[in-house]
Amino acid sequence: MKHHLISVLLFLLPVLAHAQDCTPKDYDRLMAEAKRLANDGAYDQAINKLQSAKTCQPQREAEVSREILRVFEKVNGERQSAIKNAEEARLQQQLAKASADEARKQQAFAEKKTRAARNVALFAQKREIDHKCRFE
Repeated sequence: MKHHLISVLLFLLPVLAHAQDCTPKDYDRLMAEAKRLANDGAYDQAINKLQSAKTCQPQREAEVSREILRVFEKVNGERQSAIKNAEEARLQQQLAKASADEARKQQAFAEKKTRAARNVALFAQKREIDHKCRFE
């Protein structure tokens, strides 16, 4: 039993030593860096800083947890925005395709009208020539 207790204490010694080396000023710096990183969109790095802050000042775990929640809310907000943007892009793509289809139909109609007008002009020209030939 004594051997297990010594093993556990030796295992925890580095963690406890690290926590003792971390001052409230270090904690504040870690939290500030985490907030800056989160605002810059570097969410994974922000979470790492927050985990370090939690290790630094375990008694302030609730504060760190609230900040972690804020980071996840930002991530989720960006996710929702990305979903909305993707849907809008799909809609715009459908509208562009419909506009392109309509433009092709209009072009085909215009070409058909042009051919018809050309045929009418050719017919009129031929008729005029035929008319002149009769009177000569």
